[in-house]
Amino acid sequence: MPRPGLAAVTAVAVLALAVLLSACSPSSGSNDSADDFRGDQRAVASMVEDLESAASDGDENRICRDLLAPALARQLGAQGGCPAAVDKAIKNADTFAVDVQTVRIAGNTATARVKSEAGDDDRFGTVGLTRIRQNAGWRIERLASAPAPAG
Repeated sequence: MPRPGLAAVTAVAVLALAVLLSACSPSSGSNDSADDFRGDQRAVASMVEDLESAASDGDENRICRDLLAPALARQLGAQGGCPAAVDKAIKNADTFAVDVQTVRIAGNTATARVKSEAGDDDRFGTVGLTRIRQNAGWRIERLASAPAPAG
């Protein structure tokens, strides 16, 4: 039986995913911002790019299975399954292009600050990632967005 408040937490997670995926307008050409980074920072940026690509392809199963941290996938799946929640977020997105601006790593956690264009304004968000095991690669564990551009 779900814990009280779990539906609200799941809704927030789906909303955060939808906002991250839909916060931008269509972009011309392909811009792989992961190329701007090296080493572990590049691996983190590549994971964000992989989310962008899988969302663009409508591959909610890959997102849930390969890109999200198990805890986030479970959280999204608490109300009907992770793929269904991700599919809903993808369907609410206009486009999926994001540009990774900065990457910070502290041990087995990382944050990637991403930018997307929304009309005349830029929107910024933060993607939190975790390395579940050393040498296992990065997984997305949290999503957050901010409506206003940063200084």
